[in-house]
Amino acid sequence: MTCALDRFPVCTLVVGGGVSANSCLRTTCAVLADEAGIPLRLPPPRFCLDNAAMIAGLAAVHLAHGETANWHLAAAAR
Repeated sequence: MTCALDRFPVCTLVVGGGVSANSCLRTTCAVLADEAGIPLRLPPPRFCLDNAAMIAGLAAVHLAHGETANWHLAAAAR
């Protein structure tokens, strides 16, 4: 199987969002990370139900560092 780990140099595999609650995906990622010799970072399934939890978690990190934005922030999907 070819995957991004074969094409790009990474030191840690991080999987988040709602899709990371999928047990088959979690198992596959664990195997791939093990084969690549890199750590896998997966949140507990109870935190994988909604992408909003990941967004809120990242927002908490930014806020803890004093980073804020006003209502004029231009959001852009990537």
